[in-house]
Amino acid sequence: MADFPRLQRTPTAVVWLDFLRAVGRAPLTLDAYARALDGFLAFCERHDHDPEQVSLSVVADYLGAMRERGLSGATLRQALCVVRLWSEHLVGLGVRADNPVPEGSSRAHGGSYAAPRLGARPGRAGLLPRTVRFPWVPTDDEWLRFLRAASTRGVRDRLMLAIAYSGALRRQEVVGLAVADVDPAHRLVTVRPEVAKRGRGRVVAYPREATPLLVAYLDRRRALSAVPGPLFLSESNRNRGRPLSKWTWNDVVGQIARAAGLPQFTPHTLRHLRLTHLAVKGLGLHEIATYAGHRSLESTMAYVHLSGRHIDERVTATLLEVEAAACEILAPSPPAP
Repeated sequence: MADFPRLQRTPTAVVWLDFLRAVGRAPLTLDAYARALDGFLAFCERHDHDPEQVSLSVVADYLGAMRERGLSGATLRQALCVVRLWSEHLVGLGVRADNPVPEGSSRAHGGSYAAPRLGARPGRAGLLPRTVRFPWVPTDDEWLRFLRAASTRGVRDRLMLAIAYSGALRRQEVVGLAVADVDPAHRLVTVRPEVAKRGRGRVVAYPREATPLLVAYLDRRRALSAVPGPLFLSESNRNRGRPLSKWTWNDVVGQIARAAGLPQFTPHTLRHLRLTHLAVKGLGLHEIATYAGHRSLESTMAYVHLSGRHIDERVTATLLEVEAAACEILAPSPPAP
């Protein structure tokens, strides 16, 4: 909250976020909601709107301003979600009479503050169109290029890449790992609920080949800090021995990506690639979802589509039968004797 002074000046925002914290929302979710609400309050402040009494047209102007800045559809949907949920809270407090965001984009007041589906009532289009784009994943050759570029990095960076890829970890999950989360005897990594998205903790594996990297890095880490705690520490002169931030991890992957000539490669690409590889190898849908920490199988299906497995295993067999029947019907009749 200290990073968002506008929130501190808005008592209803403080109460709302305190409520979400009290009902167990994950710290990362709270931070994302606080950041989004602070952005909305900033917009209202610039345009002299009372944020607690805005109309739908003001919300539309806010989304339009964000779109003009080139922000993604996912960012816009999250912003709309936060405005809707906070407005729902204001209705409950009696601060305003109704919710400016159309009904159906989140549950009615008094229900759960679960992340809403950003549409209107069934059969109606939502304020924001939801488009499905598959994530970019590198080809095998591009992946090898990236790994060759990474091979020149220090042992910490190489270990982070190995664990992030093997465990399909998100940024915060990688930098949030503690020394105690790694089980070298069984080559397992525990992703604790407090660092996982939506609190979905899980256990993932890393390969035997990464063990020498882990041993070498733990020796290196002891030279940085003798205190147990975060696994990955900064080695810079300014922050030496302090926990590594996700922004530093962004920079590390970005530097490797540029060296490999793959500027579109991000920390999340490692996760996309690993889940795609699991799908290619035939891991079941529910198994992939558990490994990834997905709440919905809809998210997991993207990787099955990327792998092409759904075509090879299901569609092709069906199509062969249909095509055979069609060709038999369409084949010219034998000439009459």
